[in-house]
Amino acid sequence: MSAAASHRTPDQSRAAAFWYKRVALCAFSARAIDRRGFTFVELLIAAGLLTLIIGIVGQWFYSQRQYQDRITRLNDIQENLRQATFNIAKELKTGRQVIWPRINADLSPRSDTVLVFKNFRGAIVAYYHRPARQEIRRCVIPNGPGSPVEDAAPLGKGIASLTFTIMGPDNKTVSLHLTAEGLHHLDAVRLVNE
Repeated sequence: MSAAASHRTPDQSRAAAFWYKRVALCAFSARAIDRRGFTFVELLIAAGLLTLIIGIVGQWFYSQRQYQDRITRLNDIQENLRQATFNIAKELKTGRQVIWPRINADLSPRSDTVLVFKNFRGAIVAYYHRPARQEIRRCVIPNGPGSPVEDAAPLGKGIASLTFTIMGPDNKTVSLHLTAEGLHHLDAVRLVNE
């Protein structure tokens, strides 16, 4: 034995062994890290995980797009129903008298797909629904001589059904019920002119 080794205490020997093991482990780790590239199995696993993550994210975006398209379509249908109701109610509020449908003899409400009334000028106006074309039309019958005139553009398109219901003992309240693609829209209008 050398003189230096004989002068070491047991604590120093343990410390030297500890550091020797640390250096050996670091050298082994460095050799493992120096390895270049990936094995085929590692590449397959990475590709599978990447495909799975992209698939999940893609499916989420696709479902969100479908949901947004459905919401937009429903909003367009509701806006179409509101616009058709507004177009009818705007003139109907200033009407004088409902000619058809008339309230029943027992004062029960009566419904029809045609509404005929006198507007504030005294002309007879008819609103009616064309189921084959799914549109609401307006026709004006002049007060004096002349032939009926149908508006060039429909008041509403894409309307599956329209029902006018006359209510009240004075025959002045008209309830509108419109449907389009499973959505319903209800409104009521009261004639204010006498």
